[in-house]
Amino acid sequence: MTVFDCLALIPLTCAAWTDYRRRIIPDLSVGLIFLCGIFKLVSDPENWFGAILACLVWGTLTLMFGGGGDGKLCAAMGLLLGFSLCTAALLLALLLLIIFARLRHEKALYFAPFLWVSTLIIFSTCF
Repeated sequence: MTVFDCLALIPLTCAAWTDYRRRIIPDLSVGLIFLCGIFKLVSDPENWFGAILACLVWGTLTLMFGGGGDGKLCAAMGLLLGFSLCTAALLLALLLLIIFARLRHEKALYFAPFLWVSTLIIFSTCF
């Protein structure tokens, strides 16, 4: 876990809280996560391909099926985490979201809090 991963948890926490309370993901939070991802790539350039691939693939797919804020957030997280960690975080977030939706009998839920929880789990187990 790099210092940029730790710094990115701050805007990710803000995005999760705002998504939970107002159902919106602030562009400032997404931009700060993108900046952390860019600084991480500059400090460790050997992982650039996986990071850019994750940014494009997961950002595009989430934008198509989830919405604008979720798509931008997943693109930023892809740049920060890289392909394998972002894939694990997104799959875990989707699993948690499905379980929570089934337990609460809701159809529309916010995604950023589940991504926040899954990212914390990924960080605590992988680093």
